[in-house]
Amino acid sequence: MIDKIIVMNLPAETRRRYLCEGALLAKGVPLDRFQIWECIDDKAYEKSQKLCEDASDDKIEQYTKLLDSGMYKHVPIAILAQQWNYFRIMRYIIEKRITAIVMHDDTILGLKFERLQAIISILKNRGNFHLLLLNCFRKPHVLHNELTPICAHSIIMHGICGSYDLGVIYSPRGANWVLNTHTFENDTVKLEDFYMLCSLGKIDQPKGCYTVFNDQYSHKEMGNRVYCPSTIFKPNTWDPIREPIDTN
Repeated sequence: MIDKIIVMNLPAETRRRYLCEGALLAKGVPLDRFQIWECIDDKAYEKSQKLCEDASDDKIEQYTKLLDSGMYKHVPIAILAQQWNYFRIMRYIIEKRITAIVMHDDTILGLKFERLQAIISILKNRGNFHLLLLNCFRKPHVLHNELTPICAHSIIMHGICGSYDLGVIYSPRGANWVLNTHTFENDTVKLEDFYMLCSLGKIDQPKGCYTVFNDQYSHKEMGNRVYCPSTIFKPNTWDPIREPIDTN
């Protein structure tokens, strides 16, 4: 069962929050499953060093290593803040022992919540469920990696098959694996890059990781529009209040 839908949101971005909440209601998500996660904003910091110091004080060990190595000087502050938010959410999932969709506030689910629940129930019954990436951004050097569906004609593949972080379903086991494995030792801080390294076999991944992949959509800019969250809007492209919201 999916216990929570954790929507990452900056307090100043109320419009994004309400658009996302409305889209979740339209997909049948009960109100009591919503959780708006108030994210730490990089704009609250003048220097990356101070952000990393606060994250280290928050007992996120990866940031202590960033400070000791000086690597933080080479990472955009927005990425440092976003990854801190991810780690805080992973810790919360572990502590509360919940299975949760973690998604950005500018995405929407492309599938009814009831069906997503059924999918997770099936994957959990297979044992050792860790996580399900709801989309698959496959860069050219991994386009030809072998994909193994969980059963004939399924678009759910075994393993992490690409780079995606905008919508992922985590169990406590999966959150714990990410929190303890994404150590920045491969010179990557972004979660999507971590998943890309997993898909390339440079980081060992446990059984119970899955990815939604549909070849019909995987090579397009927006990726798979079947199960994945689709972007509600992008800055400087269109106004979602006046234009239709892309949900398919």
